[in-house]
Amino acid sequence: TQAIGPATIDSQQVAVDTLSSATGDQVSVTATVPPSFNFAIADSAIALGTLSTGSISTNAMSTGIDVDTNANNGYAAYIRSEGAAVTLASAATGDAISSTDTGSAVICSAGSECYVVDVAVTGTGTPTGEYDGNGTTSGGVIAATYEQMASATTSVNSDAIVLTAIVAISPLNKAATDYTDTWEIV
Repeated sequence: TQAIGPATIDSQQVAVDTLSSATGDQVSVTATVPPSFNFAIADSAIALGTLSTGSISTNAMSTGIDVDTNANNGYAAYIRSEGAAVTLASAATGDAISSTDTGSAVICSAGSECYVVDVAVTGTGTPTGEYDGNGTTSGGVIAATYEQMASATTSVNSDAIVLTAIVAISPLNKAATDYTDTWEIV
């Protein structure tokens, strides 16, 4: 410390660090964001009730499938029929309701045998190809192997995938109360 003049009032020797690199005066901050993925299926059954040759029957999941993920590339959802015949089948009669897979959305008509699923997505994702039907008369044919039904290409928060079963019967479908199929969704 110096007074006017200049005259030294007091002095002290100190040590000073000498930086050995250009980043010696920097602090690196790092963190990890863990991956998250939620795929919750709320509805475990879709009941179509009594079918009629004069109309197309539909019923959708009431809540849908909730999808949340922070994955950079989003998600892909797949569906397949657990039954080897890929039909809505009656064990009692051996009869089955099916559709021919064309690779694009199949349009059902009252009085003609048809069994498809429509996929609707609210949020960031979109239905895939043939499963992008209209919710009332068209959708995709479910295969015995997994087929992509919906996807998103970025992280999502609360996408809802709603599946709608769409069925039409012909006058030749046999009477039974046990027509069933099981969908596997991943």
